[in-house]
Amino acid sequence: MSSTETFGDLSEHAKNVVQACHWQAYQTPENVVLFLVGECAELGEYCQWLPLEQLKVGGKWHNQVAEEIADVIASVLCLSNVLPIEGPLDFDWLLQDKVSRDVAMYPPGKYIGKSKYDVEPLTRDKGDDSPIPRHPESHEQRTVAECQEQVWKFVTERKWEAFNTPASLALAVNVKSGLIATCYQRRPRPKDNLHERMVWAMVDILLTALRLCKVLRVDNTSDIVLKKLDGWQRRFASQS
Repeated sequence: MSSTETFGDLSEHAKNVVQACHWQAYQTPENVVLFLVGECAELGEYCQWLPLEQLKVGGKWHNQVAEEIADVIASVLCLSNVLPIEGPLDFDWLLQDKVSRDVAMYPPGKYIGKSKYDVEPLTRDKGDDSPIPRHPESHEQRTVAECQEQVWKFVTERKWEAFNTPASLALAVNVKSGLIATCYQRRPRPKDNLHERMVWAMVDILLTALRLCKVLRVDNTSDIVLKKLDGWQRRFASQS
């Protein structure tokens, strides 16, 4: 394992693990959405009551919460591989696009030390319906570790560290997984105009997971996801 993996590498690895375990028949979008919702809830259990010192490196529950973060990321990758969307999702590019839009939306001069709800009225989060951008033929591929540093730079430039508590971040991933679930509620497949909302919610979950990794001092994020996926394969491939 190394720190050179991109989200594209991890997504491909997740696809290979599913094939090795012969899980294709079970990997319906609805099933994987429920898997994602469940993993986000399990992450929330650790972050709900435990103090930060027990969750950070060296803390009593650090390894367990790191595994839950890996589960959340892995479930997003599995979902991206089964959504009825044309072409593979390039999370490396989508994360860069989302961060660039957030930089323009939340200029440090206006939001430094303030959350968006300190500046704007509280509104219901209905999801992001922005078109999914097609990445240019040539763009800079960033590793998961580089994406994590980019995301945290965005936080520190606005002095938002106080808002990025484990509980707040775990709540954020649960909100976004709930948005994805509503796209399948009472319908066999989401309407075409909901695909964008689902994709950007998945991007937000990955960005939030990276922020949580930074808060908990998990610097080997790609490694813990690879370890999780490889663990699935060792445990279940022999039983298929």
